[in-house]
Amino acid sequence: MKELLLPLSLLLATAACAFIAHRVYRSPNNWHIDGETKELRFHNWPSVGIFVCIGVMCAMTGYLLMLGILN
Repeated sequence: MKELLLPLSLLLATAACAFIAHRVYRSPNNWHIDGETKELRFHNWPSVGIFVCIGVMCAMTGYLLMLGILN
């Protein structure tokens, strides 16, 4: 049971990062209308990218721990 604690916590961290990235992307405060083209544009890509990168790293580390490669 003890050996599953870290992979499961990394899975939880992955889910939290995905949820936060989704909330940042869906937030109306992160969108604006471009003055020239009159198109709706998203302007907060760094925040989404950071949470996606952290989530992917947590998912990969948890998967490798479950396989027993990282001990």
